[in-house]
Amino acid sequence: MSKSLISLFVLVAFLSGADSGKAAARKESGMRFHTWYMINCEEESTWPADFKGIKAIGFDCVTLWNVIPAEGGWWDLTEIVRNVPMTKRAIQAAHDAGLKVFLGIWNPTNMGLVEQRHRPLTNKGATPNRPNFYSETWQREFWVPFLEGVKREFGPCPGYTGIVFDDATACSDDASIIYSYTPEDEKRYSDFLEKSYGSIASFNLQYRRNANPYQSFAEIKPPQSPVESAKAWKDWMLARGEWSRVFAALTRKSIGREAEIIYIDYDYYLDRSYLTFGHNTAKMVESFDRFGPYIAQEFLRMPEADLLTHIKRVIAGEKEVCPPQKLHFCTWVNGLYKFEPMPKELVRKVVSTIAGEGIHDITLYAYKVHDWRPKGPGRGGKLNRPPLKEISFKYNPQMVAALTEVIAESRAR
Repeated sequence: MSKSLISLFVLVAFLSGADSGKAAARKESGMRFHTWYMINCEEESTWPADFKGIKAIGFDCVTLWNVIPAEGGWWDLTEIVRNVPMTKRAIQAAHDAGLKVFLGIWNPTNMGLVEQRHRPLTNKGATPNRPNFYSETWQREFWVPFLEGVKREFGPCPGYTGIVFDDATACSDDASIIYSYTPEDEKRYSDFLEKSYGSIASFNLQYRRNANPYQSFAEIKPPQSPVESAKAWKDWMLARGEWSRVFAALTRKSIGREAEIIYIDYDYYLDRSYLTFGHNTAKMVESFDRFGPYIAQEFLRMPEADLLTHIKRVIAGEKEVCPPQKLHFCTWVNGLYKFEPMPKELVRKVVSTIAGEGIHDITLYAYKVHDWRPKGPGRGGKLNRPPLKEISFKYNPQMVAALTEVIAESRAR
C-alpha cells in the first residue's frame, strides 16, 4: 500500500474521530442550564458584570436577544443578526465570562414588518404579519441568506454555540383559522399529491371520484376545513408535515453542522400548530439538536400541585415526538401576573420535577429582559426602555439566591 494511500486513510480516520468527538461533546454530561438575556436593555457597560452574574448563578449557556419595536409596534428579533458588531461584542463578553452563547433569531410573529408577498394567506382571506415559512420563495429569498449570515458572521466567534427558535410556530388560538392558501401553497400541494398518488386515476379511486373525476392534479385545491373531507384533510396535513421536514433540513444545511439548534414552542401551541399549520414536530426534530416545550406563563397561576402535574403531562407529550438525547425544557420561574419572583421552594420543585422526568437541558427565563408592557408608541414601547425588573433575575436577589442553590442541588444529584 502506498504511503499516500495510508496517509489518506489516517486523515479520514482523524476527521471521523473529530466529528464523533464533536457529536459526543454535544451530548452534555449532567445538567445544562440556560437563561435569556436581551443585550439592548441597558448600556453595554453592564454586560461584563451581568454575564459574570449569570455564570455565578450556575448557568452554562445564555441566549442573546436584540429586540426592537418595528413599524406598527411589531417586535423585531432580526436585529441580533443584522447588528453584527454589537452581537459580536456581546458574544465575546459572554464567552469571557465562561458562558456558551446561543442567539435567539426566530419567532414567526416577531420578525419585524414582513413583506406582503412573503405572508401566509388564511382560509378567511387574511394575510397576517408573519412569514409563510413553508414558502419556498420566502426560504430562498429570506431564510437561507439570513441563516448563512449567522453562520458566516458568528460561526467563527469563540463561545458561539448555536441558535434558538422561540414560540417556533405561534399559531392562532382560533381553530377556524387555517394557514396557508397562497397560489404557491396550492401548487406545491398539487405537486405533493401527484408524487404521492402517481396518477390522477389512482387519486380519483382513493377519493371515490367516479361521477366527477379530476382530469389533472392542477385542478385540486387544498381543503379549508376538515369538515370538507377527512381524506383530503389527511393529505393536506401529510403535505405540510413533509414541508416541515424540508424546512428543518434546509435550516440545518444553512446554519451548518457545527451549530446547535434548539427548537422551543409554547406548550399550548403544539397541538394547535399541527391542526392549523400542519407542523410535524417529530419530523422537524430530526434536523434539530433539542426540542423544548415552553411552559406558558399563564400556568404559573395554577396551584402548585396542578402546575407540577401539568409539567409532567407536557413532558410526556414531548417524549412522544423527541428522542431522549434531544429533550429540552423551557419555563418561566417568576410570577408574570403578580410581578414577583417565584418562591424558592416552588422553583426547587419545578426544576426537580423537570429533571426527574429525565430532562437534563433546561432553560429558565430570564436574567434580563425588556419591559414589554404597553406604554408609549407601539406595542413594544420605545427603544432602550428599562428592563422588566420584576421578572429579571438580575434585580431580584432572592431569585438569584434561589436559582444558585437549586442549580447546585441539581448538579449534585
